[in-house]
Amino acid sequence: MADQVQRRINFKYRESPHFRSINAKGVYGGVTPAGEIYMGVYSQRTPSPESSYIDIDPLGKPQQEIITAPQQQVIRDMEIGITMDLNTAEAFKTWLERHINNLRQAQLQQKQQAALMEKKQ
Repeated sequence: MADQVQRRINFKYRESPHFRSINAKGVYGGVTPAGEIYMGVYSQRTPSPESSYIDIDPLGKPQQEIITAPQQQVIRDMEIGITMDLNTAEAFKTWLERHINNLRQAQLQQKQQAALMEKKQ
């Protein structure tokens, strides 16, 4: 067999002008009509006040601020929509499972170390 030459593809990572970090609290989506997977990633928060006012007493002294809040609710801000084919989704799943396992292992080690420290005290 002839000598095989190893080939390599180099990738360079850079952040697009639209790149930003978000605190993801959930995902919504499913399979698209084109047979791809769509996921909309959202963050969660309480609503911002609708308005506020401060009464001024007869001597010109500001009183306590009164905030007019909307109904009790949770806002889910859709932050980004991601569409991927099946191969990319499988790679995404593998990557995510690996990092979930690493995090679980690190948390377990922290609990074990904390338990050892408690026993020493």
